Amino acid sequence: MMPAFAFLKAAPRRAVSACGLALALLGWGLGQARAESLAIDYDLSLIGLPIGQATLTGNVDPGTYRLELTAKLTGLASIVSGGKGVAVATGTGLPSRILPNSYLLTVSGSGPLQSIKIGLNSGNVTSIVIDPPLEPRPDRVPVTELHKRGVLDPVSAFLMPVTGRGPVLDPSSCNRTLPVFDGGGRFDVALKFKETTTLKFRGYDGPALLCDVRYTPVAGHRAERRAVQFMADNRDIQVWLIPVGGSRVVIPARIMLRTLIGMLTIDARRIVIGGKPLPPEDIPAAPADSSLPIIRND
Repeated sequence: MMPAFAFLKAAPRRAVSACGLALALLGWGLGQARAESLAIDYDLSLIGLPIGQATLTGNVDPGTYRLELTAKLTGLASIVSGGKGVAVATGTGLPSRILPNSYLLTVSGSGPLQSIKIGLNSGNVTSIVIDPPLEPRPDRVPVTELHKRGVLDPVSAFLMPVTGRGPVLDPSSCNRTLPVFDGGGRFDVALKFKETTTLKFRGYDGPALLCDVRYTPVAGHRAERRAVQFMADNRDIQVWLIPVGGSRVVIPARIMLRTLIGMLTIDARRIVIGGKPLPPEDIPAAPADSSLPIIRND
């Protein structure tokens, strides 16, 4: 088993990657007729010990969105690593499909700044800037152009519109597969309904959908790495989805993900919907000569 110190040493990227995977399970139906703002605070814990916090904020206008996810390590984890990650995504929203325009991830910690910038058009990747670049590895599965078509970035993948006219918390709100491209590789996140339960925290007290989750690496991953094989075989990933107000919205209030060390839990502490929209800061598509620095999956 990977030593805890080694895990925390790599925690800046692992924390954001975990949130990216977990929050890729977030759903926000885009049926609102007016601009809306969102703010969710999450607590992160590993084997029952607090290791960090994450905040998701965003604006959804009719047909467009901007989301920002910030994750920061705290306590002992911050002493070992001191990492912080910020991911921003923009795009357009349709009643039945999300079309990302841009994605920017920056991670800072004890080592050099890492980041990735992706430009997209109608779900197809048009540009990728990675600095430092991924190192060639003999066991890395090649990424082809086909793997970059019809995809979502890790933050836009939160937005899972609840289509149809049935209840927002219908089991079908769980049953879907998200094709995610993070710049270094492509993976699928499949959700499957398990049961209806209840949750209570600041800003919410009511029913929730419990969904089982499976992670499938598709391309860009290192096939021989133990962590990749562990996640591909992982049967212990779950997410609890709740509705937001009267819109066709579901969001994850709790995510549980087994790691090589133990159970990682991401729990919503507070949720605020509506109010004054957050200041828009559109992120343009990445130019070919951009010098922005990436989170690497090597």
